[in-house]
Amino acid sequence: MAPTSIIFLRPPPNGGFIQGFPGIPSHLPERPPAMIRGVVELRLSGRSVKAQWVKIELRKLETLPAGKQSNTEIDCVGETPITLWQARNEWDEIRSQDLSFQIQVPESIPPSLALEQGASIKYELVATMLTKSKKGILKRKSTQDVSASCQIVIDKHELHSAWPTYARPESRSKMLDGYTLTVNRTRQAFGPEDQIAVQTLVKNDTPQVQQVRYYEFSLRERVTYKPAGNQSGTSKMMTQPQTRTRAIVEQRIPITMASPLHPGMQARAELSLRVPFNQTTTSVSLANRIEVQFEIHVHARLATGLELFLDLPITMSGWTRAQSITAVRLIGPAGRLSYPGGVLDPVTTPISEFDQHPMERPSQGNPQPAMGWPPKGGADPNYFNSRPSTVGAPPNSMTPSPYGDFR
Repeated sequence: MAPTSIIFLRPPPNGGFIQGFPGIPSHLPERPPAMIRGVVELRLSGRSVKAQWVKIELRKLETLPAGKQSNTEIDCVGETPITLWQARNEWDEIRSQDLSFQIQVPESIPPSLALEQGASIKYELVATMLTKSKKGILKRKSTQDVSASCQIVIDKHELHSAWPTYARPESRSKMLDGYTLTVNRTRQAFGPEDQIAVQTLVKNDTPQVQQVRYYEFSLRERVTYKPAGNQSGTSKMMTQPQTRTRAIVEQRIPITMASPLHPGMQARAELSLRVPFNQTTTSVSLANRIEVQFEIHVHARLATGLELFLDLPITMSGWTRAQSITAVRLIGPAGRLSYPGGVLDPVTTPISEFDQHPMERPSQGNPQPAMGWPPKGGADPNYFNSRPSTVGAPPNSMTPSPYGDFR
């Protein structure tokens, strides 16, 4: 086959490949499930060529640090590959034409992600045509794959911090040597530039007089890499799960004029910090090889040197609060995400679990957006899918398009 025969991948006019809101359950007929739609353009060198099939598939690539090919797991997403054209006989002639396609995006896939040392979660759209090539003196191969690929950035809309399910009051406590540290909060999801605020209580149940010297309050990120169990190769390859924890923001609040903490009394403090504007890595829990968790760490040090601390898990979004409120209004009702619940009192949960607990009641101090459906003006499924699309690749090239910045 002549080298000028090319396949192109094109998104729909005036839009991107992604249609709808990945991660959000469908609400028919107003909100269909999230789809990847587009056109495979066949531009053949001659009037026609002999081919067996044309297929399209969506691939998920999870890459662990080190960037070795053996550290990358490739999976097909959804019911792919999808056959767009099939020869009636073993080989049939095919002409230049456009083939439309659509691939449903499962709700249970992780978002696109870019981490340090090349670790990432990427999605790649690949179109392939199997053609019959002419045999020559030096040609032994009778078939040839002509393919094109482009990268798809998938954001998960269940992570918006404005969903009512993330606004339930919660209280957690930990006791040590007769002292109890209690942390109260009203929100469990945050995004860039959000303020994280908690109330702390240190209670003295001992007969001694005590005093709080300082508090430490920090936002931490915990990344876990889980290699496949049957990997083998060089010593640089990862063979055991590795966890890296780093502090995104941390601060110490000294208590200079604190009153003595007498037996039976408690000291109260309000702690807060702001999420950096460039903190756009999101929580990831549905990937096979990469897990990203976030927590707030509260630490109280007493005058005797005794240290009390609590870690509270949070959900991190890549959108600002204003963007999340707008998105929630556009999306409309979304099952459990939209359910604020009827629990009036704070719920105390075990401190040993790092999982995100169900939260059902909106915060009293943070008004939630109206959840009427359909929203005024209707939902625009492309509002948050407006990233530039990358198209096409030369024949026989399976190289992904340049990796773009992820939220």
